[in-house]
Amino acid sequence: MGWRGTLRSLEAASRRAARDAERRHKAHLRELELIEAEETVLAYEEYLEKITTLHCDLEADVDWEELENADEPLAPTIDLSQFETANQNADNYKPNILVQLLGLTNQRSAKLRKKAADLKASAEAKYRNELECYEKDYSDWQSLRQIARRIKEGDPKSFLSGLEKVGTFGEIEGLGASLEFRIDEQNTFHVELDVHSDDIIPDTKYSLLKSGRLSEKNMPKGEFNSLYQDYVCSALLRATHEVFGLLPVKNVIATAQDMLVNSATGHLEKQPLVSAFIPRETLETIKLESVDPSDCFKNFVHTMKFKKTQGFEPVERPNAPEPSF
Repeated sequence: MGWRGTLRSLEAASRRAARDAERRHKAHLRELELIEAEETVLAYEEYLEKITTLHCDLEADVDWEELENADEPLAPTIDLSQFETANQNADNYKPNILVQLLGLTNQRSAKLRKKAADLKASAEAKYRNELECYEKDYSDWQSLRQIARRIKEGDPKSFLSGLEKVGTFGEIEGLGASLEFRIDEQNTFHVELDVHSDDIIPDTKYSLLKSGRLSEKNMPKGEFNSLYQDYVCSALLRATHEVFGLLPVKNVIATAQDMLVNSATGHLEKQPLVSAFIPRETLETIKLESVDPSDCFKNFVHTMKFKKTQGFEPVERPNAPEPSF
């Protein structure tokens, strides 16, 4: 084969190699696309499950008697053992002949003294930090003991302080909702949950096509409303259950609120979506991990106006037939 034929063969081989490389690159991109699509749908489905099953993941009850009798924090002590050893080494330092001949005695002695001084300063700094932590722990311990004692005695003023100290509502609040608690003049305990549908329920629905690629569609209105109803009811059940686990209250009025259009003014206003009188005895008989959160409210005296096509309408809070404590 002449040089021209050799050149054409090399060019053809180069083109084949380039086409093979391009095919491998496209196949790799396709594989990455499918993996990303699968991960996106999985994360989406896990999120939807999370916001509608908040009532299934419950915290353990708080034992206020145990908190009242908790051991006092131990005060720190300063540890000067390393300094004392180093200081003794400095006191007992005896330079050898070479050090004396070189005139390094004072330098070596000063170095040992500095090491001892540094060790002392380090020990004192550590002690100050530990003392600062101890003083905070001691103050918290005293405060929590007082709250625990007052809660055990049934003092309603201590209930809100107790929730502030040991409340475990982070998961609900982490989803953009906020919780408030209050006790009215009739000694009724209120759980107020502020929710924001636009921040919580996604407006896009993700699924996998038969090809494995990602499908993105606008969330159907009915599906959006149903998810929102389940989220609201799940969060409200979770918050109420945790209040019962934290405080010796017999019942609560639990209310979820969001911004809705006031039909009288046409303006967006914070209004109740669902409100329920929830007795402890009733809630404790329900297997929360097995219920549909929206259907669960049929067990309580409640107000909820909901249509799948329109969502929530404002409601009134029910009256409490008896005090909470």
